[in-house]
Amino acid sequence: MNFAATGAKGSNVWIVSGLTNGSVYYFRAYGTAGTSTSPSSSVMGPITIGPPTAGFAVSGTVTF
Repeated sequence: MNFAATGAKGSNVWIVSGLTNGSVYYFRAYGTAGTSTSPSSSVMGPITIGPPTAGFAVSGTVTF
């Protein structure tokens, strides 16, 4: 399966949609410009899609 990733130019953050919670995926990326395609990156994974398994705590003080 191929999923198109979107992100801002110059950013190293890509957004991928259409994934299913609980599914395991392997990812790799390549770039295209016109008709030229770069070699694919190394494979990353397995990655299981789902909500975080732990919470996050935020503390501090706000003064107005």
